Amino acid sequence: MIDDEYKSQIVRKEAELKALQVQINPHFLYNTLQTMGSIASLRNAPEIKAMCKSLSNMFRYSIKMRDEWVPVKEELTHVRNYLIIINKRYGDILRTRIVVEGAANRCLMPKLIFQPIVENCIEHGLTPSGRPNKLLKLKVHADHDSGLLMVHIMDNGVGMASAKVEKLNGDLAASFSRSTLRKDDSIGLLNVQTRIRMLCGPEYGLSVASKVGSGTVVTIRLPLRGEERDV
Repeated sequence: MIDDEYKSQIVRKEAELKALQVQINPHFLYNTLQTMGSIASLRNAPEIKAMCKSLSNMFRYSIKMRDEWVPVKEELTHVRNYLIIINKRYGDILRTRIVVEGAANRCLMPKLIFQPIVENCIEHGLTPSGRPNKLLKLKVHADHDSGLLMVHIMDNGVGMASAKVEKLNGDLAASFSRSTLRKDDSIGLLNVQTRIRMLCGPEYGLSVASKVGSGTVVTIRLPLRGEERDV
């Protein structure tokens, strides 16, 4: 009986994980974007071609569902494709800095983690800011002493009040299933938190620090896994 219940829980978690990961079926959009890129090339529209190519790469990455874990460098490529599109949308007003320390590029991590957080920073932190120099920084570090892959995603946007930060961190700490998600600005963060905990365990995930007028830092704790150290 216990074995059956355990197997049922595993199957349910796997199904839930797939549902969280696949927001839409992008096959049709991917093929359409390929066609649009070809037309843009023929009509000498390089910016449209670049956007189509970046978005096509994002869709192609998202539909590769065979592996839940990917090298950090692949996640960063996915984010860079997203940032190409965003800079075309906003007219290159956003500066980005990506720092990967040591051999962290080769470490493994759950896929589709970085982009939702970066999007949240841009949409709710940087875009509403009147700051002329909008900066987004992503830093990845392999901490061998603690056995952690540490990621910091920082922006110098509008920031959040302490009460909102405390509530958000409370929601993140309690998040483990789709039922905890709400239709608000933090749904992307809660979605990512749920996936990390399903794949890695409850001791891993996100935390947020922020100050009004200064910006926000999202910290991600992941198990150190891959060429550097296997868990």
